[in-house]
Amino acid sequence: MAETNDFKAKPPPGIDAIGASSEGASLYELIREDIIEGRLAANERLVVTDLA
Repeated sequence: MAETNDFKAKPPPGIDAIGASSEGASLYELIREDIIEGRLAANERLVVTDLA
C-alpha cells in the first residue's frame, strides 16, 4: 500500500490525507466516546435530530 506522502497531489483544504474532513473526524470521535461511555448503544441507529 502506498504511503500518504507518496502522492504529489494534495487534498483540498479541510480534508486530511486519508480523506476525512476534520469535522467528520471530530464527529466520529464524539460518537465513539458516547458509545464507550454508554450514552449510545453499539449498532444503534443514529437520528440526526437526536444528535443535534
